[in-house]
Amino acid sequence: MKDVTITFHGYLNKLLPREKRGRTLRGELKDARSIKDLIEAMGIPHTEVGRVLVGGCTNPISAQLRGGEDIQVYPAFIDINNPIEEITLPPMPRRFILDVHLGTLAKYMRALGIDTLYENYYSDEEIVETALREGRTILTRDRGILKRKSVEYGYLVKSNRSREQLMEIFINFDLLPSVQTFSRCLRCNGSLKEVEKREVAHELDPLTEKFYDEFFRCSSCNSLYWKGGHWERMKVFIDNFLIELKAR
Repeated sequence: MKDVTITFHGYLNKLLPREKRGRTLRGELKDARSIKDLIEAMGIPHTEVGRVLVGGCTNPISAQLRGGEDIQVYPAFIDINNPIEEITLPPMPRRFILDVHLGTLAKYMRALGIDTLYENYYSDEEIVETALREGRTILTRDRGILKRKSVEYGYLVKSNRSREQLMEIFINFDLLPSVQTFSRCLRCNGSLKEVEKREVAHELDPLTEKFYDEFFRCSSCNSLYWKGGHWERMKVFIDNFLIELKAR
């Protein structure tokens, strides 16, 4: 069987080994395989691929290769430092599930009102099954989980810094219109509802009862929130983040 040539465009090159970036590569076909299999054998999850051209014509990533094809692979998401590619987005409303290494990102997303599932004990199987069952997009730093055939929507988080990760997600998934700050529980993702102070007075320590009057209860885990020092610090973070996001 003949080999194929394959060229990756945009930020997909950053997912390749340095010596293979910005080049037309040869793919060896020892037996029949799909475009998906070839791309993932080169280290790029299929969820990062937005469009595939074979001989200049659009092809599904599941198409089988026969040998001799010229393949052009374009990204599904943008490079936030060079935003020129087309974006392929999952349907609204955007809902997410994060792997065990993205706890701080999950907290920030919840603070901004984005539906975000996260537990530090989730297995890869649980993440994939939940994503499929609930129509969620998987966010992960692990390429392996995104290479699973059953994964429909996923995103490989590029940065290892939580604030930059947050910017990646908000730009790539157009989340600014979905912002509802402090509407979700930071612990469990449940919805927050305002409650009367007199209803929760028995749960408060004396100083909290003395200095704060607005309280919010999680409808899922029953956690109680008020606008104390932690809230103030988070509000400063969110305000600065949204200013930067809107300026992009």
